[in-house]
Amino acid sequence: MALFLSIIRHGAAECAAHNEYYRKALLEGMPQMEDLAKKHVIKIVGSWTVHPKHFQVNVYDAPNFEALWAYCMEPPMKKVLDMYDWDLWPCVTREEVAQTLIQA
Repeated sequence: MALFLSIIRHGAAECAAHNEYYRKALLEGMPQMEDLAKKHVIKIVGSWTVHPKHFQVNVYDAPNFEALWAYCMEPPMKKVLDMYDWDLWPCVTREEVAQTLIQA
């Protein structure tokens, strides 16, 4: 398994707190996220939102990038992600960075 970091951004006009279209899409997609993650053997480690900045951070533990990408392309997830700007990166823990530095 590997950790992945997702950053999602949107403007005020696309904020689900104020836009009915985006709110509806999120309310339809959010209840399906856990089951879809399990389908692709993905654990949602955490999700944090900074409301005033219209910014969200998600951390996933997935077998590989392909599994996480397949999860993101599931229709309920894709519908939500297509509404926003988002990035997806593999990442490592502090401990892994320290071990790499020790071995360098």
